[in-house]
Amino acid sequence: MELPKNLSMEQLEQLCIEQARLRAIGDAFGYSLSETTVDNTKEGNSGLSNSFAVLTKTNVQGEWLRDKTEPQLNWVPSGKTLKLTATVEGVIREFPKTGKAKIAIHLSNDKEMRNEVTQFKDGQDLFASFQSSSKGHLSVFYLDHSTQEVYRLIPSATGNDLNSVEMQADKIYQLFQTPSPFPENKSIPSLELGLPAGKDIQLDELIFIYSPKEIKKPSLNYNSDAKMYLMKYSEFEQWKTTSAQSNPEAVIKSVAITIIK
Repeated sequence: MELPKNLSMEQLEQLCIEQARLRAIGDAFGYSLSETTVDNTKEGNSGLSNSFAVLTKTNVQGEWLRDKTEPQLNWVPSGKTLKLTATVEGVIREFPKTGKAKIAIHLSNDKEMRNEVTQFKDGQDLFASFQSSSKGHLSVFYLDHSTQEVYRLIPSATGNDLNSVEMQADKIYQLFQTPSPFPENKSIPSLELGLPAGKDIQLDELIFIYSPKEIKKPSLNYNSDAKMYLMKYSEFEQWKTTSAQSNPEAVIKSVAITIIK
């Protein structure tokens, strides 16, 4: 991938790694194409005119579970820009033949969820919504790339008793807002994002784990400074892989977010 003018090197690295993972999954398990016809109606001096466009979307038939080694990044000069190659090695799995629940995730810097964004300023709050086509159980984790630690946000950032929270089908859940939408945990705090000292940009991830049946939580350690429960990223990846392999209908979605100064 070539470095465009509207992206930083760190942002392109994250994007290139994601594309390398998708290509590895697609090469192993195949791709599927879906087409949508869009009707573009315009009004002019001679009346209404219609034009049609076909949008094609490519999907892979599996998912990335964890890295086996750190992604390898190689930058080389290419004319007046730079070209990046990412090489990845990991554990993947094919989607089961039985249908999985469809989930929808939206992120915003506005509690009214009027604008959808994945880039946030230092000190800004993140709000999210989550919806599933089937009832089930949800856990949400935050991966801090600067420390290689994973914080558990839902069901609780300050407690470790619950495995997950229950969700009803087709209901939109507003996350990181007061009051909490989950009766089993009414104290889910807001999520304020921050930059590590001395950095102008940070790329982190929100990881949503949904399953029709409850998944036993990982072992967590309490961080007295942050007043939150967390675990090492390597341990989280092992737990996530084991959980996915034993729950073929589980849906794991990682959403990359950018924090800027």
